[in-house]
Amino acid sequence: MNKLILCTTGTSIANACSSQRDLLRQPKAWDDDAEPLRREITEFLRRPENDLRQQSVRRAICAEMNSLDRIGIERTDRIALLSSDTAQGRVCADIIKNVIVNAYSLSGSQVQIRRVEGLQVHDADKLRKDGFRNLIKILLDEYLHNDEIQHAYDIILNATGGYKGTIPFLVILGMLYGKRTVYTFEFANELITLPPLPFSFDLGLYNRVKPALNFLDHEIAVPEQTFLSKVLGYVPAERDLFMTFTEPFDKGRVTISPLASCLLRIDRRKPLFVTERVMDLLRASKGTHKIHLERMLSKSIDPLWRNSHLDTWNVTDLLVIKEKNGERIAGYNKGGSFHVTHAFEEHEDYERILGDCWKKDFLDVKFLPWQPPVDVSADEKNSDVLAEERDKLLAENRELKMKSARLHDELIELQLKEEEHR
Repeated sequence: MNKLILCTTGTSIANACSSQRDLLRQPKAWDDDAEPLRREITEFLRRPENDLRQQSVRRAICAEMNSLDRIGIERTDRIALLSSDTAQGRVCADIIKNVIVNAYSLSGSQVQIRRVEGLQVHDADKLRKDGFRNLIKILLDEYLHNDEIQHAYDIILNATGGYKGTIPFLVILGMLYGKRTVYTFEFANELITLPPLPFSFDLGLYNRVKPALNFLDHEIAVPEQTFLSKVLGYVPAERDLFMTFTEPFDKGRVTISPLASCLLRIDRRKPLFVTERVMDLLRASKGTHKIHLERMLSKSIDPLWRNSHLDTWNVTDLLVIKEKNGERIAGYNKGGSFHVTHAFEEHEDYERILGDCWKKDFLDVKFLPWQPPVDVSADEKNSDVLAEERDKLLAENRELKMKSARLHDELIELQLKEEEHR
């Protein structure tokens, strides 16, 4: 599969340039002139010893080339350079693009430079308020939530270049979206790969703090107690726990942390859709199997829950979601909504069937909106034993209701027959 590498980009290609040191002391905005730096880097690259056909040279030119060369760039791959928001960031990204095009024989259209407004280190407030948020917005809106790109490319997050403060965001997004994150330490000889690890956190805690985060995100900065008053069921002993979602602003006020902003942006819930075949299976399913599948579908409306319960089984390009039981559901994202193509009562069934199923097989299939039953909500903190006992009782209660409805219909039918005989 063709790769799309999302690469944060810095200025290490200019480390030997005197004009780089001048720009670090007196930074310039993105559109300001930085031609002396461009000329100096260009002259450096033209030296005979800097022959990009040699692997050792490519890897020594800059951090970005070191990591890209170790990833392995093919003629059909694409690269997005996420540039810091300074004049030297722009110049370095432009030169790195030319180096990539020449080193790997790519076309200019295959390497995109993307300015991340506010991503600089000279104004800390602007970095927190705009820089990290714009980086997250670009990664999500233009790439990770782009259905066409998701279908066509194996997305890799390359956190080697640029500001080190961006690394946690790329790692967390990689975990939540099942994408590989790579990093090369300076002077290191190996590419460190962080696989799409299973990632979860206390969703119950997040759901409690979410109203406060939405309020804080809108207001930009508020007094600490105002923020805490918006947390559902807050008690003073939890103060330190919930303040981890914030950062100090000024004069006793707090603002939303970049990580919390990232979670809010991911947590944009849209309707869930299922195929008619899935709907038929749910109608035929009984007992706790039916309860578990309905609950998984209801929870999958939440993208944070969905992304944190992905199965690492990767025979198919469909997303497979699992919990502790044997039931599984599978599907794909389209337009921000999860489209469920399969539901399985037994663990063995999904391995047998999904091995030959692909997203392209369902692009023209009709999907129906999913409406969660009112009785399938579940407390994430329930123990396994209590949860299983609860589900058995719920299944028995449903069966009793169905029997009661059938008896009621039979009674009405008998009454009608008696009326006819009179």
